[in-house]
Amino acid sequence: VVDADGERVDLGDVTNSGGTRPTLRVSLPESLPDGAYRMLWQALSGHDGHVTDGTVGFAVGDFTPPDSRDSDTRSVPWLGDTGRLLAFAGLALGFGAAVFLVWVPGALAVPRRPALEALLAGASLHLLGVVFLLKSTMDETGLSDADLASTSLGRVLMLRIGLGIAALAFAGIASLPRVPARLPPHLAVLLLVASGVGSARFGHASTAGLAGIAVDAMHLFAAAAWV
Repeated sequence: VVDADGERVDLGDVTNSGGTRPTLRVSLPESLPDGAYRMLWQALSGHDGHVTDGTVGFAVGDFTPPDSRDSDTRSVPWLGDTGRLLAFAGLALGFGAAVFLVWVPGALAVPRRPALEALLAGASLHLLGVVFLLKSTMDETGLSDADLASTSLGRVLMLRIGLGIAALAFAGIASLPRVPARLPPHLAVLLLVASGVGSARFGHASTAGLAGIAVDAMHLFAAAAWV
């Protein structure tokens, strides 16, 4: 809470009620002088990872309250947009490569090398996209990596980065020529699948619970395979 000069006046004792509809509370001094004040707020969505903020104006005594406002929820930072685009493009390439490597060879003679290269490119794009998403979230919230890791969104993003690194490593090994002990590409695909489920966990469909996440993940995999 700040006064008309932008100076903070609350006592800094912010508490969170918790639960599915949490309430934040902060105390004001009993001797708060008459004047116009603004409450500044910022929220990190646990459903889609978007950051929103705004102000609530109020007044004490015979003063006009400042205007209240909310941020434009339709506005998404370019870094976050780019991260989502790269991550989805990577999943599309990865799952498309899996279709050619696993299902199509039973009916057609499919060149293995281009499919393995597509899987490697998909794993690379996916990892880069998730890193962009993490950086965008940190920039929007002003949280450090440690503070962000304490949130459910931060934990899932960092898990997706770990899965992406492992998927890229396995895809790289699988694409190496003339390596007798190379690992099958299926491991890289399964890791990308796990990251795709993590993406669905923070989509709008997650408000419907596990069923919504499952349907969203199936839609993502089907669309990627089709592309």
